[in-house]
Amino acid sequence: MKANNNISTVYFTGIVLFALWFFATAFNLDKAYHVDDTAYLQMANWISKHPLHPMSGLLSWGADYEPIHFLNQPPLYCYLMAAWGWFFGWSEIAQHALMSIFTLWAIMAFYRLSRIVVPEPTLLPTVLFALTPALVVSQNTMFDVPLVAVWLEFYRVLLDPETKDRWRYPLAGLLCAAAMLIKYTSLVLLPALLLHILLASSLVRLVWIILPLGVLLAWSGFNYWEYGGVHLAGRPVAVRSLLTYIHSSFYWVSVLGAITPFASLYFYAQKRAVHKRRWRIFWLCVLALFFISYIALCLWILVSPSRHMVNVGLQAVFLLTGIGLVLILIAKAVKELLSNNLRVMDWMLLYWIISAAGFIVVLAPFMAARHVLLALPPILLLLQAWLGTHAKVWVPRTTAIVMTAILTITLASADRWYADIYRRQASSIKGLLPSDSNIWFNSNWGWQWYAEQVGMRLFSNLPTSPFPQTGDYVVSTPGACCALPLPKSLKLEPFETIVVERTTRMQRLASIAFYASGLQTWGYSYEPIERFQISRVISNNN
Repeated sequence: MKANNNISTVYFTGIVLFALWFFATAFNLDKAYHVDDTAYLQMANWISKHPLHPMSGLLSWGADYEPIHFLNQPPLYCYLMAAWGWFFGWSEIAQHALMSIFTLWAIMAFYRLSRIVVPEPTLLPTVLFALTPALVVSQNTMFDVPLVAVWLEFYRVLLDPETKDRWRYPLAGLLCAAAMLIKYTSLVLLPALLLHILLASSLVRLVWIILPLGVLLAWSGFNYWEYGGVHLAGRPVAVRSLLTYIHSSFYWVSVLGAITPFASLYFYAQKRAVHKRRWRIFWLCVLALFFISYIALCLWILVSPSRHMVNVGLQAVFLLTGIGLVLILIAKAVKELLSNNLRVMDWMLLYWIISAAGFIVVLAPFMAARHVLLALPPILLLLQAWLGTHAKVWVPRTTAIVMTAILTITLASADRWYADIYRRQASSIKGLLPSDSNIWFNSNWGWQWYAEQVGMRLFSNLPTSPFPQTGDYVVSTPGACCALPLPKSLKLEPFETIVVERTTRMQRLASIAFYASGLQTWGYSYEPIERFQISRVISNNN
């Protein structure tokens, strides 16, 4: 009978994990290319034709055409995209199918890690992780989901007691090297590898630090051979100040609160865990404010409120939620430390949170949900490990799952609609203008990909680039990123303006803030989401 129960549990777990992967993939599989996707697609296209010169191609992204090595990211995932594209093509379904493999890997790795960290076997943290909008919405073709999958596997290898010591550090070193070549954020894994070796009193294993360091050195040497510089050392660094770090810290906490509607479960568990009456009252008030904020949000949306009132309420609940989660983690960590109960894995997970958050706060030029995603797994695991016995009541658990699923479904649906605007309008505008006309544009993001797919030309100030002539058309998109200013010598007359309105409640939640935000990670707006301003060139004095 016990064997049958174990088999049933395995089947049930497999079904749940597959359902979570299907849920995440369903929103992304045929989604239009969006935001930074175009840059990575162009990098992958270049690599497919010039595999030995990955950083030498020209790319228009955020400015005029410039070499790829001016971008922040190394190209390992772009090599995978290039190989995948060679076999399966460059369609949305093809490239997002590649991303779905990493989404599945992330979910499976998180589940396996949770079985190591959490004392009592439970699917709950995996369900909450897989349902969070930070994972589902952020897939696209960007690097963050592949990165979190590799990070999860790295920490699983380090913390799994069943991993043999002779394989633990070589495997972790390889995963660390791969992660660094996906995003340089993964430099923080080097100290993690060192920390685990020291905590495990296995100094002889320090030799394996050479593996990721050697890969990084080899990559830097390859850069110098290719274009005479070192990519890691040549990344642009913005001027920072103490005020900048303070703002970024608050933004990070706010983004954390925006992507964790399941926080109510752990506020409830913390209320049950504390013994002093004043702290019970404090966490009861936090829990009450959390639900009041979301209920007020729903009421505002139902009665068609002003966007300012909605967004002020959202900023409040985001900060409240993020601060509440950070306070729980600090309080529990201090308590476990004073009780001398912190395990090696607890130290590693705390380092994971601090290093992932610290790198973004100190070095990232902006904050985004996908940036905070890197720290979400250890936050969930520690909350569940420390408060899981107080979070077994089915009503708070069900509420947390349902709230997370509803928010993610809404935001993912809104983001799909937003991304699809550029795919639809590129074909529509092409059909609106004379078939033999030259059409120019000057913006990036998904619009760049789809405009070029229908034959439009990207404007450039480079001396060798062609230039709009009299009778040509120019399409400007104020909502798309990094538009290159058109020269004053170009005289234009308005031809037509296409305004894309937000006509449903779901569409009013579509926002670029999910990809670059301050305190407002997602919000509610009645403003048009995009305008396509079509002009005709009447003279060119260039």
